[in-house]
Amino acid sequence: LNNIEARWKSLAEQPDDALEQQYHSHLRQAHERLSANLARAEQLGSQLDQQLLQFERALEQGQLQASGIARNSAQQTLEKLEQLATAKLQQRKALFGRLLGRLNELRDWQRFGSNQVREELINEMQRLAAAELPAKALASSVRDLREQWRKLDRKGGPASEALWNSFNAAAEEAYAPVVAEQRQRLEQQRQTARRRAHFCDQLVTAYTQTDWSNPDWQQIDRLVQQARTEWRSLGGVDSATWKKLQQRFTAAIKPFESQLAKVRKAEQLRRERLIKQVERLAEEADIDSAVAQAKAAQASWKPLVAAGRQVEQRLWNSFKAATDAVFERRSAIRESSEQEQQANATAKRSILDKLQQLISADAPDWMASRSACEQLRSEWREIGAAPRQQYKKLQQQFDQLLHDFDAAEAAGRLAQQRHELQLLLRKAELCDRIEQRLCGGGSGVDPARAEWASLP
Repeated sequence: LNNIEARWKSLAEQPDDALEQQYHSHLRQAHERLSANLARAEQLGSQLDQQLLQFERALEQGQLQASGIARNSAQQTLEKLEQLATAKLQQRKALFGRLLGRLNELRDWQRFGSNQVREELINEMQRLAAAELPAKALASSVRDLREQWRKLDRKGGPASEALWNSFNAAAEEAYAPVVAEQRQRLEQQRQTARRRAHFCDQLVTAYTQTDWSNPDWQQIDRLVQQARTEWRSLGGVDSATWKKLQQRFTAAIKPFESQLAKVRKAEQLRRERLIKQVERLAEEADIDSAVAQAKAAQASWKPLVAAGRQVEQRLWNSFKAATDAVFERRSAIRESSEQEQQANATAKRSILDKLQQLISADAPDWMASRSACEQLRSEWREIGAAPRQQYKKLQQQFDQLLHDFDAAEAAGRLAQQRHELQLLLRKAELCDRIEQRLCGGGSGVDPARAEWASLP
C-alpha cells in the first residue's frame, strides 16, 4: 500500500476530482482491510499461543489423547494464520514443529507400552479360551478384554495387524462356547415356539370338539386352568415370537372364557340368592328345620365354575356369616335347654331324697306315706326332661326307690297286721281268764282286768 501510494504521488499529471476520490476510496478500504487482518491475526496469535501451551503441557504429562486434541486445535489455528502471513508466524511454526516431534516420540513410547499390554491381553484371552466357565461369565470376560483393547486403541493408536489378528482369533476361540450355547438356546426357543403353536392348535381343536349343547362345565373350567398353567411352563422364546404366540394363545382361550363367563355369572347369582335364603333362616322358629336347611345350603354351595378370587372370597364370607348365625342360634337354644335340664335334674334328685326319707321313716303311717309317695310320683312326671347322660340313671334310681317303698309298705303293713292279731289273741286270752275267775267264784282284784286296761 505504501508503494502504491508513493507511485500515485509521483505522477506528474494531476488527476481529476472523480479519479482522485475513487483512488482515496480504494486506499481507505485497503487500509481498513489491513487493520482488520492485523486485529484478526493478533487474536489468532494469542489463541495459537494458548493452544501451543496446552499442547506442550499435555506432552510433558505424557497425555497422548490430550496431546492429540491440542495438536489438532493448534493445526487449525496455524492454517488460518498462514493466510495472514504475520511476522511471528515462522516462530510459532517452529515451536509447533518441535512439539509435533515430541508427540511422535510420545506415541512411539506409548505404542511400545500398549503393545506389551496387548500381548498380555492376548495371553489372557487364550487362557480364557481354555477355562471352563459358564457361558454368561465367559461372555462377560470376553467383552471386558475387548473393551480394554479398544481403550488401548483410543489412547495409543491402533495396533498392528498381526497383534490384532492374534487377539481376534483368541477372542473368537474363547467366545465359541458362548456362540454354541446361543445356538442351542435359539434351537430350544424354536422348538418351544413349535410346541406353543401346537398347544394353541390343540386348544382350538378342543373347543370345536366340545359338545356345547351338554357341556361338563367343571371339566371345561379345569381344562382352561390347566391350559394356563401348562402355557406358563412350556419354556421361553424370543420377545418377538412370544408376542405373536401370546396373541394366538389368547385368541384360542377366549372362546372357552366367553362360554364360562356366562356360567360364572349364573353361579354367582345362584349363590347370592342362597345367601339371602340362609340369612332368613336365622329367624326361623323351628331351629332344627333351620339347621337342616343351612346344611343343605352348604352341600349345594360349590359352584360349577368358580368366579374370580375376590368375588369368591366376598361370597364365601357372606355365606359363612349367614350359616354361622343359624348354628350360633341353635347353640344358644341348646345352652338354654341344657340349663333347664340341669334344673330338672336337681328337682328330680330332691324327689329322690324325699322318697328315701319316706322309706327310712320309723313307724310310719303307711296310709299317709302312700299319699305322699303318690304326690312325689306326680311331681316327678310333671318335671321336664333331664340331661340325656343323667336321665337314665335318675329314672332307674326313682324306679328302684318306688319298688323299695312298695316293699317297705308291704312289710310294714304285714308287721302291723301281725301286731294287731297278737293283740287280739292276748285280749282273747284275758277274756278266757276273766271268765274262768268269774265261773270259779273268785273275789278281789282280778289281775286280768288290770292287764286288759293297759292294752291299746
